[in-house]
Amino acid sequence: MQKRYESKNIPIEILRSFVTVVETGSVTLAARQMNLTQGAVSQQLRRLTELSDQKLFARDGRHIVP
Repeated sequence: MQKRYESKNIPIEILRSFVTVVETGSVTLAARQMNLTQGAVSQQLRRLTELSDQKLFARDGRHIVP
């Protein structure tokens, strides 16, 4: 029997970071809100990009948009 798709488990912390970045429009603001470093949030977003095989954000000046 063939698999139609390969399931991917995404850790909830990564999803929370993604949602917070979308809500704030900034990795820095999201990091402050979540009490994490900017680097930690950036790493989580890189991991989510790898897991999804999709570009998640575009830059709009100093802000990022989904």
